[in-house]
Amino acid sequence: MKRIICLALCLILGICIVACSREKTLDAPALTLSDTGNATWGAQEGATGYEYKINDRASVKVDASVTAIVLLPGESIIVRALGDNEKYFDSEWSAPLTNDNATKLPKPVIDKKIIGSQIVLSWEKDARATSYKIRINNESEQIITENQYMISENDIFRLQAVGDEETYISSDWAIISPTPTH
Repeated sequence: MKRIICLALCLILGICIVACSREKTLDAPALTLSDTGNATWGAQEGATGYEYKINDRASVKVDASVTAIVLLPGESIIVRALGDNEKYFDSEWSAPLTNDNATKLPKPVIDKKIIGSQIVLSWEKDARATSYKIRINNESEQIITENQYMISENDIFRLQAVGDEETYISSDWAIISPTPTH
């Protein structure tokens, strides 16, 4: 009887040792995208880090505490969890995630200088803008590429940074109201 109990205990102990020491392949990360272009995934127990590729460029390895990467509009990412190759093995690559969100251009900040009866308006160029729309006194819009414009003291000036409407959406209108020069 002692032999049977001893044999049973050894068998149970052996199963426990094998089950506890089993290697595990980590799960491929499930990616989500925020409105601001943050690609995120949940941290995985056993992961020593993550590896990602953006648009099939060379892969980048990051620490296990990194679970988000900012994607520019049009960029795609794949991610895999990295294991210690003893107890945990690297996951497969995730399904690709593409940032299809277009970014709205910021409203231009207009600086104005008064020279006699003229007002010189200027603004910092945004490299992402294809051009600028202006409207003076609610008349028809004009397209310009310069970053300054002269108006009279009674003019109402509206300015919009124009995007390509795929990657960058046009900004809100910036408005300069009449300013007396005296």
